[in-house]
Amino acid sequence: MDTNKIIETKGIVLRSTRYKESSRIIDLFTNSRGRVNIFVSGALRPNNSLMLVTEKYVESDFQLELNKNNYYIKSGQIRNSNLDLGKNPENFLVGEIISEVILLTMPENLVDETIYDLTIKTFEILRSNTVTPSLVRIGFLIKYISLLGFKPNLSSCTHCGTKKFRGLYFSNEIGGILCEKCLESIQDYGKLNKSDLEFMLFLLYKKYEDYKGLDINKDQMIRIENIIYNYFLYNTELIELESRKKYFKLFGI
Repeated sequence: MDTNKIIETKGIVLRSTRYKESSRIIDLFTNSRGRVNIFVSGALRPNNSLMLVTEKYVESDFQLELNKNNYYIKSGQIRNSNLDLGKNPENFLVGEIISEVILLTMPENLVDETIYDLTIKTFEILRSNTVTPSLVRIGFLIKYISLLGFKPNLSSCTHCGTKKFRGLYFSNEIGGILCEKCLESIQDYGKLNKSDLEFMLFLLYKKYEDYKGLDINKDQMIRIENIIYNYFLYNTELIELESRKKYFKLFGI
């Protein structure tokens, strides 16, 4: 790996942890270096120019120095502070879910600009406060797991390929929808209806801006959220997201 190299990159702070009295350790998600862990000495000292750019959720243009496999911040220019997220606790907790998802599933130094752009776009829509946070949360998960390479097949029976359904089901095991004739071949599945499928397709393929004003029945929201979340857990081999547990404790679905 290169050393003593100056790198210019965009990045967003996913986690910022105080270290001793005046320093921080941050997890920075960048568009050109992936996720990197950085020790920022003296970040909390008064008038330190790195204090604000090392706050959680702050998006900035950075100059990083790579020296002996360690990254250091030389400078940072804020693009979006995302301070407005703090005015809406539900949006703030959705931000925590996004951060936890990336921290747990994106290996350090793995570059994926598409996932980076999705992350920045999700924070942007949260900041705008124009879309129901629960829709952003569910939409992010299905878009994210698809970008990881686990896009669910929602167009035809994943087992036999038919597009004619009398009964409609979804299976984590085979990664998509099932027809009633293929149930005997699959152990893991749950029932869907046509409206559920249309909702999942909408969340996956539409832009966040298209979510504005979407009126969804609470029971359907719960059902689809559980399907998408369990599909996410199945493919990432995670057990639970602590941020999601916190979200549900405060806000429910």
